[in-house]
Parts: sequence; C-alpha cells; structure tokens
Amino acid sequence: MKMSAKKLLGSRRPRAPQGRGSVGFVLRVTVTLGHPKFWRRIVVPADIKLPRLHAVIQIATGAIEAHQHFFVGGDKTVYAHPSWDDLPRIRNGSRVRLDEVLHRAGGEVGYFSGDSDEWEHVIELLEITRSAGRIGAACLGGNRSSPLYTGRRDPGFQVAAVNKQLRRLAR
Repeated sequence: MKMSAKKLLGSRRPRAPQGRGSVGFVLRVTVTLGHPKFWRRIVVPADIKLPRLHAVIQIATGAIEAHQHFFVGGDKTVYAHPSWDDLPRIRNGSRVRLDEVLHRAGGEVGYFSGDSDEWEHVIELLEITRSAGRIGAACLGGNRSSPLYTGRRDPGFQVAAVNKQLRRLAR
C-alpha cells in the first residue's frame, strides 16, 4: 500500500502509523561525478542508519570496496565517521537515521565515497511508502553498468544479482 507524502508527513519526520507497519523510502541514487553518469533506484527502511545505507549504495552501484564515505545534508551538515575531523560542520553519522536527514519527497542528500572522495552521488527521496510487513533494502532498477565495478569481470547491471547481495547483507 502506498501513501502520499502529505498524508504520511504530519510533522517534519515521517513516522509509521499507529499499530503494525513499516515506512520505506524510495530513493534515486545518481552518480554525478565520474563518467558515464548512472543511477540506481532503491527502496530502504526510512529508519535505516547512514552506515547501513552506505553499504546498500555500495552494493547497488557495484563499488563494494570503498570504505571512506560521508553524507551531506541539505543544511550542509556533514555526517561521517568522527575521525574525519578535517571537514567543516561534521556530525558523527554512525547513529543517524536517514529519516533524520530526509523529511519529504523531493528532498536530497549528498553522498561521497572512495578514498579521495572521487565519487559524488545525489540521493533523492522519490516516494514514501508504507507496508504492513518489514521493509528491507532492494534495488528497483538502474540505467547502465557501473564504472565503479571492482570485480574481475563486469557482468553488467543486473537487478537480480544486486538484490541477491542485498539479501545477504540483511542476514
């Protein structure tokens, strides 16, 4: 069952309605730096913590070996590991939930990964959904093979393969 963002957002932060149910975010993750540009559409629980979102994005984009990362909120606050003390307005991102950073459809967050921050991404909240059951991370689609692929041979973008890896992550 889908709900409009207006109905779901009584306050700034989306919340699951009383009783059973989960709130999910449908996101479009676009790699904006690097060539060629590509995107992935994923669904994640609204309350996913940023380190787990990092792992989901790494799997969805095929860049599963980039450990350094940070997120930049709309107010320019940087959410990263506390050891990144050289960045302005840094906040420890290890316990921050995505629904604390994104509040409504159309909102965006920056995401940077790689040892030298060479991969810049824009994460856009496309839709807020509600489910009677638990919402897990899943890839819904994408537009091309990833130049970030770190394996021996690039198999091309395959939604089923990405979702298989995401299911393993959830265990």
